[in-house]
Amino acid sequence: MPFPTSLSDPVAGGFSPNFSWGEVVAAATPQESADLLSALKGDTVALENAVLFAEYVLQPIRNEVGWIRVTSWYRTPTHNAAVGGSPTSLHLLAAAADIEALEVSQTKLLEVCEKYRGRLEEIITYEDGHIHVGMAKSFTLGKVLVKREGGYSTLVSAQNVTRFGVLAALAGLTYLASRI
Repeated sequence: MPFPTSLSDPVAGGFSPNFSWGEVVAAATPQESADLLSALKGDTVALENAVLFAEYVLQPIRNEVGWIRVTSWYRTPTHNAAVGGSPTSLHLLAAAADIEALEVSQTKLLEVCEKYRGRLEEIITYEDGHIHVGMAKSFTLGKVLVKREGGYSTLVSAQNVTRFGVLAALAGLTYLASRI
């Protein structure tokens, strides 16, 4: 999957069914977003986390509640400090996002986020209506079974998912260029 050179680049569109690189680097100004995009291109841990986070956390939430707006996802240390973020924020690893529901209430969005608690390390609600969700270091996706005559068959085996920002980086794994 190609990586955009700027947010006006035609490949700046999606890397998942309903998420774009523009959402990963959402910021207050176009220049801040461009700066975040430039930093993200060199951060292999954050790139992989963004893909995993979209696939296993944000997309399932969006599937249930409809359109959600991402107000903050990836942050550099400088950007994080400027917005008052924690020095240990999962935003620094592209493993957290601040989201707002556009079609349901904050209460409904929170209920859906809580359904995915096993995949989340953090769920924080804010009075302004947004919710912060942070991906767990690792989680297991349960197996999927198919009921057939005579019993059950495994369609998908249980799968362990590990956030790259923690274990894979320590193991020295490099980002798979074919993912972008």
